[in-house]
Amino acid sequence: MKALNLLLTILIFCSSCLLIESCHNDHAGNKATVITFNDNIAPIIYKKCAACHHPGAAGPFNLLTFDDVKNHAQTIKLTVKSGAMPPWPADTAYTHFIDEKAMTKEEVELLCTWIDNGMTEGESNHRQPAPEFHHSMIGKPDLSLTLSEKILIKGDNKDRFYMMKVPIQMSQDTFLRLIEIIPGNSKLVHHINGHLVQYQLGKKKSLSRGAPFVDTEVNDKKEAYQLLNLANDDGSYPMLTPSVTNFLPGVEAVAYPDEIGGYRLSKNSVLLLDNIHYGPSSIDTTDQTTFNFFFMPKPPKRPTREMILGTSGISPIVPPLVISPNEVKKFTTSYTLPQDISLITVNPHMHLLGSSFKAFAITKEHDTIPLIRIPKWDFRWQ
Repeated sequence: MKALNLLLTILIFCSSCLLIESCHNDHAGNKATVITFNDNIAPIIYKKCAACHHPGAAGPFNLLTFDDVKNHAQTIKLTVKSGAMPPWPADTAYTHFIDEKAMTKEEVELLCTWIDNGMTEGESNHRQPAPEFHHSMIGKPDLSLTLSEKILIKGDNKDRFYMMKVPIQMSQDTFLRLIEIIPGNSKLVHHINGHLVQYQLGKKKSLSRGAPFVDTEVNDKKEAYQLLNLANDDGSYPMLTPSVTNFLPGVEAVAYPDEIGGYRLSKNSVLLLDNIHYGPSSIDTTDQTTFNFFFMPKPPKRPTREMILGTSGISPIVPPLVISPNEVKKFTTSYTLPQDISLITVNPHMHLLGSSFKAFAITKEHDTIPLIRIPKWDFRWQ
């Protein structure tokens, strides 16, 4: 692959809506093949819906059993016909992703036909096991840590930004595959960026000493580091591994194959939440977020790193990101890669003023490689 000139285009104007595939009745009268939950519907529900619709997850009801699906059948039909569910804002006519949640036209038709025809359950011995989540969206974690105390979010309709630390103490060093973030208050946790702070043996006696969190609207980053007591006992600073995990509304943690990604994890470490943003609330409430750690047996052959373009990143936004009242503007940012890379994840991020989003790469030969297009930006699903 040639080095890419990566052009990230943020469009702040109204754009055309996604083409929504709807149910058809072509199969409604077809009696030759009986559609059943156990044979046909459960695989779709488990792959496209269950990750958010299980106990403790973001979905308002569970979708793990035949009765779960039957009891919410009309809601399911309405939302899949409209395209509201599963939430997948990326335009599938532009690019496709592994394990994307968007339902195909055929899956929507199959699901709607099954509902219209009376929702046959099928043979019990054909039923596949429902996925198990263990307070996780991807599986049973090797280690699970929760914030040491609840964070108070005042009901004053103001955004809040904190820096926090989560001590990690284990019996030995290991290799970390990924860290999954499970918000304690999914309605208000907007985004979280996490780094690893790793201490060499004997450099830090106590990981818990210092404040558990700091308001970064009051304290700058240097003051926050001091209040959190992140330095070694001799005043020097330990190794920091940036951007090992993040959370955005709708984002699921991804477990790459064994040879891709991962980090060496010291037995004495801290998960530093460099930026945790809570949206405004009209009532006093709290958050106590959990972090699930998944380990791997050996170091990865292909390490990964995250590059942020635009705000707080490695490339400027052109023109400067300032929008006056009653104004519609278009912004772009670009970066030229100094070496060949494999791109495995693209993660758009905007706030309430964002309308549409498009990212693509351009080769030296001026060929375009589509990355992602979101015609209708939704702040709630990123």
